[in-house]
Amino acid sequence: MPKVMVLGDTHAWWPGMEKVLDQSKSIDYTNIVQVGDFGLWDHTQNGVKFLDDTNEKLRLYGRKMYALGGNHENWDHWNWYLANGAKTLDGFTMIRSHIFLIPRVHYWRWYDKRFFSVAGAASIDKNQRLERERAGEVKQWWPEEQILDHEVYGISEVKRDYLFTHDCSNRTPWRNRLKPDFDSQIHRQRIDKVLETIQPELHFHGHMHERYDWMNRVTGDHWTQTYGLTCNGSVNSWGILDTETNDFTFNRRPN
Repeated sequence: MPKVMVLGDTHAWWPGMEKVLDQSKSIDYTNIVQVGDFGLWDHTQNGVKFLDDTNEKLRLYGRKMYALGGNHENWDHWNWYLANGAKTLDGFTMIRSHIFLIPRVHYWRWYDKRFFSVAGAASIDKNQRLERERAGEVKQWWPEEQILDHEVYGISEVKRDYLFTHDCSNRTPWRNRLKPDFDSQIHRQRIDKVLETIQPELHFHGHMHERYDWMNRVTGDHWTQTYGLTCNGSVNSWGILDTETNDFTFNRRPN
């Protein structure tokens, strides 16, 4: 099946995930690429339940979910799974029968198309999360949330069809979503370097929790169509990519 669902941030929130999977059950697709802040939070009871409930619904509908790491994941667990978990032939790590983690920087092929993904973003609420940890709550922040320069500059200059990132470009038409935080600006510059290097036809991202649909001039003569998705099962939090036509259609169904 040449169609792929692209899913925005889910934050380990089961009602939103259930809504998305139920709304899309009649659509002819198998694979879901989730673009970060999936909610790998399995050091908590609710986090384990989210994984179990999501996996059962995926099994029921015959779907498989491939999650990209965001800035709100348990990166201790994520990295342990990547290092020790069972791998698919495409290099994904299985954490449930129908849920797979995507490495931090990864390339694969589906339907004779070239897919590429880059994890991470900077948390603008880092200090608040560290304060909650000091107050005795479970760990809330991991430095591994950000992709690093050496990971970005090690990417081969080979063009890809599709790029999936959690963070967005520094050239994004912000409206009310600009985060002037220094770490965020530096991280977005790394995403711009990826865009310049692989020059994808389409780029999908989460993190901003707002719909974006615009053309990004990533080099002097190459433009990339970029889609930003909202979150938690809301309108425009997911859509369907047709890999035969390169068309992407947002979900516009009401909550």
